[in-house]
Amino acid sequence: MIYPKGTLSIYNGVSRSQTVGTLKTRWGIVDIFGNSVCNLSITTIIALLVLLSGSQLYGEMVRGSVENSLPDNLFCVEYADVRILSGHSLSPALLSGDQLLFLGGYYQCNPVERGDLVLYRWGDTKNVAKFVRGLAGDLLEVREIAPDQWRLELNGRPLRNSLGEAYILTEKKSALIRMYARELKSNEVLLLGDRIHGSHDSAVFGLVKKDQLAGKLIFLRHKQVD
Repeated sequence: MIYPKGTLSIYNGVSRSQTVGTLKTRWGIVDIFGNSVCNLSITTIIALLVLLSGSQLYGEMVRGSVENSLPDNLFCVEYADVRILSGHSLSPALLSGDQLLFLGGYYQCNPVERGDLVLYRWGDTKNVAKFVRGLAGDLLEVREIAPDQWRLELNGRPLRNSLGEAYILTEKKSALIRMYARELKSNEVLLLGDRIHGSHDSAVFGLVKKDQLAGKLIFLRHKQVD
């Protein structure tokens, strides 16, 4: 699960109903009362969010350019904010409390790429952050390698997490994803956490269509320890 970090929210000409009321701005910064503070370019606004998060990414933006530090095409981004990661399904790559930049609507005009960190709307209430491990055309297999050990494989090779460890599930945990052991269809993606023995990912909810992705997540900084 991930949650908005603080009081800044960015909207691109889209009215949205929130606890602060209906927000109507065009790439403006909105405070906790729903008041538009100013109107800025998308890259400037995102740079401001990164600055406020304290991420080292801002230094990279200053040394180079904002555009070179962000994805190329931001035209379809409708919403951006800084979010806090909650839970341990992305560990060891990311930890609970880490800050992430969320770009809502990003995949409306951008391709999903292998390794992307995405936000998936699971049901009506849950937002889950997962890594893209498989794309259309990939062959997903779930192979029994020992009693009660089922290894996820992609294109004939073991699928691995950020540490290079293979994903190995129990027979029970692999039951659903074994139903999807085939070539991924057009517009389908395989989403996995970083825990090799399973998490709330495609092993639980199956393959996901691109249009079910809420947006792209970009790492900003690890949780600060006092």
